[in-house]
Amino acid sequence: MALPSPSLLLKQNGGQESEHLIFHTRHAWSTLHSTTIRQPWELTMPAMHRDVLDPFRKRLKISGNLGPSSSSDSSYKSEELPTKCSSFADAGLKLMKRTDEHLWALQISYDRKAAYKKWTSLILDEPGAWSISRPKAGQDYITFLSQGIGETVKDCLGVKATGTLHNRVNPLIRYAQHARDTGIKPFPIQEHVAYEFLKQTDPSPSFPRSFITSVAFAKHVLGLLSADSVLDSCRINGFSAIHYTKKRKLVQRPPLTVDQIKHLEQCVNDEDRSAYDRVAAGFDHIYGA
Repeated sequence: MALPSPSLLLKQNGGQESEHLIFHTRHAWSTLHSTTIRQPWELTMPAMHRDVLDPFRKRLKISGNLGPSSSSDSSYKSEELPTKCSSFADAGLKLMKRTDEHLWALQISYDRKAAYKKWTSLILDEPGAWSISRPKAGQDYITFLSQGIGETVKDCLGVKATGTLHNRVNPLIRYAQHARDTGIKPFPIQEHVAYEFLKQTDPSPSFPRSFITSVAFAKHVLGLLSADSVLDSCRINGFSAIHYTKKRKLVQRPPLTVDQIKHLEQCVNDEDRSAYDRVAAGFDHIYGA
């Protein structure tokens, strides 16, 4: 049963003020309205039941100081209490929590770690073919091996986008697998092996160009040795250009005519039209011209 307010108790008791009763009522009132217990409709709000549970969601909340009242006035004035409502909840939306941000950060971290693992596995297949996996002048070889190559790869890749790291390593992984299948070491990279790889794999129109870009990336970022033999190869570059011409041509709509643009401008300036039509005509005028 709901507990009446202190002022209402005074009204019901004819103004007879009991100090103990007032303080006890105030304590009970504050305790009941500050509990952490939530009803089921306050925890979850399925979209399909939102309209049904909407009256229960908008519960009255008490605000302000509920101190003891010393007024002996028998007149009781009801106060309008604020209604708790949220435009996000009414629209069926839920604000992002810190847990959602944490999960998103974990997903990004997982994708980036996967890219690091790809590059590290590719380098460890033949460490001598990459400059970053070779000890520098004056550096002890045992100390270099004990430090591991994972941190070196991570620092070399820097702040480059995670998607870029995956796009650049995937063509090299396909090349390495093809070389192993033919009984040839993939690294140091060889021009004739790369050429045969492109000719025999029947790739998509843009793949040869992606492969050349990946070789250039591996050379400049991770120090892939003998990469110039592929980058400077006339037949590889020529094959890449020929194969790229097979890419589907970009087909665009014909541009708007002068009369069409004039008609759209008239629609925008016509106050008799609805706001929707005027805004749509304005966007068509901007993006269609």
